Amino acid sequence: MTNEYYENQENQENSGQNAIRRTVGSNEIRISDDSDENREYHKSDENTSRQTDSERSIINDAHGAAGARHTPDSTGKTANRIFVNDFSRNGLPKDEIRRRRIRRRNQDMAIRIALIFFTGFLCGSLFTGLFLRPQAIPAAAVADNPEENPAAYDETAEPETPDADQPPLGVVVIDAGHGGKDPGCMESSVWESELNLQMALKLQEKLEAKGVQVLMTRTDDEVTLSLAERAELANDHKADVFVSIHQNSYTSPQISGIEFFYKEGEPGSEVLAGLFEENIQSDGSISNRGIKASGDLKVLRLSKGPAVLIESGYLTNPAEEKNLLSDSYQDKLMGYIADGIIEFLEQEAQREA
Repeated sequence: MTNEYYENQENQENSGQNAIRRTVGSNEIRISDDSDENREYHKSDENTSRQTDSERSIINDAHGAAGARHTPDSTGKTANRIFVNDFSRNGLPKDEIRRRRIRRRNQDMAIRIALIFFTGFLCGSLFTGLFLRPQAIPAAAVADNPEENPAAYDETAEPETPDADQPPLGVVVIDAGHGGKDPGCMESSVWESELNLQMALKLQEKLEAKGVQVLMTRTDDEVTLSLAERAELANDHKADVFVSIHQNSYTSPQISGIEFFYKEGEPGSEVLAGLFEENIQSDGSISNRGIKASGDLKVLRLSKGPAVLIESGYLTNPAEEKNLLSDSYQDKLMGYIADGIIEFLEQEAQREA
């Protein structure tokens, strides 16, 4: 063969080897590139991991946002999101949110309990005021300060013993107003019916000591009598005097004073009320509202003889209430009433003689 043939063969072999080298070289370059890319990728993952730990540390120290995101690396890949579950959206730890919720529930529960107790208290007070009647305070248990009543009725005088052979000076019926199912007004710690009975018993004692025959419409607070029955007792025994004892009340606490209501159209009733008023005025320490004729009070209207209803004072006036609850004041007041009755009976006896 010619040299030209060998040259062509050599050129073809060289060309094939060069092609093989180029192919291998390209693969090596590609492999190398892939290796470099993989290494870069792994380096990016390591950097990302370190960056994640760093960001988590910063978040935990600052108590900041609820999560963080990686920034894109040099290869353009988007970093993974990191959610921090220990924080809420408003930036508070879950433990703090839980504590606040518990505290809020406790406050709501305390408010509900307070409302329940308050409602129960109101209902109990209303029930007590409407249906339950307080125990009466005996006269001996009422606090009394003699220094507050310098003009008190003289209690040192010994009661007079009536002569057994002498006829009674007269017959007096004493009516303790209200009683039983009718307690009267309740403006203090004692029902009106209790005060009325306390004063009536004191008046009975003073009159009997003077030789007067006394009849009581009631002697305890359990008896319930109608107004007609009270007047009928006085009419049946032809009483010379009928006296009904009461306590007063009013919407204004400034109103005070004792009042005497007499049977309208009956001269003896007006005279008797006038004697009561004179004795009260002689003291000067007792507020007096005078005598008044009445045709409306049934217990007076049904009585046939001299009859007077006494409103001893106003329980709605604090100062007068204190006096009316005082044993010495009651004794002084009934002393003046007893003196008026005795004087009236003596006048009647002289007039008939």
